[in-house]
Amino acid sequence: MRLIYRPDGQPEQAWPVNLGRFRVAECEAIERRTGLPYGTEYKTALLKGATAPRRALLWTLLRRDHHTLRFEDVDFYDDELQLVFDVDELREMRDATAEAPGIGESERGQALAALDAEIDAALAAAGDDVDQVDGGGKAPSETSPTATG
Repeated sequence: MRLIYRPDGQPEQAWPVNLGRFRVAECEAIERRTGLPYGTEYKTALLKGATAPRRALLWTLLRRDHHTLRFEDVDFYDDELQLVFDVDELREMRDATAEAPGIGESERGQALAALDAEIDAALAAAGDDVDQVDGGGKAPSETSPTATG
């Protein structure tokens, strides 16, 4: 997964994001700012595109280079921030959605169709370059934008 920040009139910034590899101090700061437990609710809200978790993620990544940056100073237009998943991540989400209990069949079908479209778009972005696609039909180096930005 990658977070891409495209502020108006400034250069684009992008970071690879592995939510399992944040330092505990960063996780605790995110919890304080969002009011969400990092390991569960925060990650879910982030993946659903909620604004406060997206802002907290951007703040955390920017603070790695700008240590005194205040949360209140992180302000952006919604379309300036995008969370992007690679094909492997999209396929994992699809598998989890297909197996998830407690989801109505209509809702599950809509979610699977949306994920299939994102997977197809990411694979199409890889083009016909066989080296970009592994034996499982995945293109791990390519990414697909989500509805989070």
